[in-house]
Amino acid sequence: MTDIITTGDLYVQAMSTTSAYLEAVRLDQWLYATPCTQWTVRDIANHIIGENLWAAELFNGIRVAEVGNRLEGDLTGKDPAAAYRASVRLATAAS
Repeated sequence: MTDIITTGDLYVQAMSTTSAYLEAVRLDQWLYATPCTQWTVRDIANHIIGENLWAAELFNGIRVAEVGNRLEGDLTGKDPAAAYRASVRLATAAS
């Protein structure tokens, strides 16, 4: 019997791997440049946090129009790694 890996399984695995990178970012590195020349490390973290929060909303049956613009702007707060962990928990619980 072969174990079937679901999309949810892959999502959780990817978020776990990403977490290891974000946990390693030092306070002074959040504003470093990235290969995406218009984005800093913090911008990329913010984007991924937003995607996780969107996933949680959609998994919970919320429509895009209902979410509106409330997931725009800075989602990283004072601790981007903690904000990421929280977004992963929400998305994982909703999946």
